[in-house]
Amino acid sequence: MCRKFLTAVALGSGALLWAAGASATTISIGDCLGAGCTPSTIGTGSGSVAVAGSPLGATWTITASATGSPPLAATALDSNTITVQAGSGGIATIAVTEQAIRPR
Repeated sequence: MCRKFLTAVALGSGALLWAAGASATTISIGDCLGAGCTPSTIGTGSGSVAVAGSPLGATWTITASATGSPPLAATALDSNTITVQAGSGGIATIAVTEQAIRPR
C-alpha cells in the first residue's frame, strides 16, 4: 500500500513540475507621452497581449500586440504590431516587456 502511494505521489509531482516548466510568461505593453516619461501599463497577457485603440493624451491612439514564451522560445519576444496615430506633435514612448522568463 505504501509503495503504491509513493509511486502515485512521484508520478503526480512529476506532472506538476512538467506543467510548471511550460507556464507562460507575462507580456506587457505600456505607453506614455513626452520626453523621458515612464510608460504606464495599458495591457497584459499570459504568453501574448493585444491592445487596440488605447487613448494616449487627448489626441493619440495606440494599437499594439506582442507574443512571448510560449509559444515562442524561452527568450524570444515578438512585438507583432505597433501603430501610433497622432493628432498633434510630440513624443510617444511604447514599451513591450516580458516578465518571469525561465530557461527550459
